[in-house]
Amino acid sequence: MTTNPATEPTGPTVNLHDAPRPGRLARASTSLARLCFVVSLVVFLVGGFVIVAAQAVQIVLGDGTAVAALSERLGPPTFAVSAVCGLLAFALEYVRRGPGEEGSD
Repeated sequence: MTTNPATEPTGPTVNLHDAPRPGRLARASTSLARLCFVVSLVVFLVGGFVIVAAQAVQIVLGDGTAVAALSERLGPPTFAVSAVCGLLAFALEYVRRGPGEEGSD
């Protein structure tokens, strides 16, 4: 029986499912990033709700200066937290899929 050298494996076969798993530090940093994402998500959603609800109440009461003051006081921290949340979401999606992988979206 003759064998075809083109179809015979020449070296060890590589199973993609046996790829190395991330180390302990990588898993810990991903878990920390997820925790920070969840905390920042909750903080910015609560901050946005407080801003909108308080402005609605103040508009009904007819206090325009309080609406502006509330926006100036609570707006910047809430927007900064939302930016952090967005960056963490981007980073976590990149880590989950890995570089160069296409999504199924």
